[in-house]
Amino acid sequence: MSEISPSCFAEHARGIDYVEIRSLTGFAALASASLVSLTFCIGMVASTPWSPVQMGLLWPAVFALAFAGFAALMGLLAVAALQPQQLHFDANTRRVCGRGRGRLWLPRQVSADFGALQPPTVSEHERESQGPLYQIRLALADEPALQLGGFDERAAAEHWCARLARLIKG
Repeated sequence: MSEISPSCFAEHARGIDYVEIRSLTGFAALASASLVSLTFCIGMVASTPWSPVQMGLLWPAVFALAFAGFAALMGLLAVAALQPQQLHFDANTRRVCGRGRGRLWLPRQVSADFGALQPPTVSEHERESQGPLYQIRLALADEPALQLGGFDERAAAEHWCARLARLIKG
């Protein structure tokens, strides 16, 4: 959906902060799909004679509603794609809190004790033209795993993975 742009880990005395900003690529694609669908919907509604309700108008009405629903869904996903992922791993309270990404890149609130976290791992994702992308996978109990970072080099991903593992382990 959206490609990952610069992510930032910052370590300090209180723990580790993580911020990831999504690029505008995903937003532009979803917003374009929404606008095209909305244009079809408006064109269909404007060009169909709606005066006496007839059985022949059933399909245009169904398609108009489908286009409008798709436009609304793509618009909501476009807005959700802009939400940054921000997490704070607090060493004092031994908790991770903040906003993570759920299914379909929708934002979700994350609040969990370090005891509920599984050790982080580095996962590799193949890209067509730029080589592999490395992310830190952090599994939470009974929730989808968090994917942190977008590293071009495995060494950088393993460095932050080890820092997070050390903090979580205590």
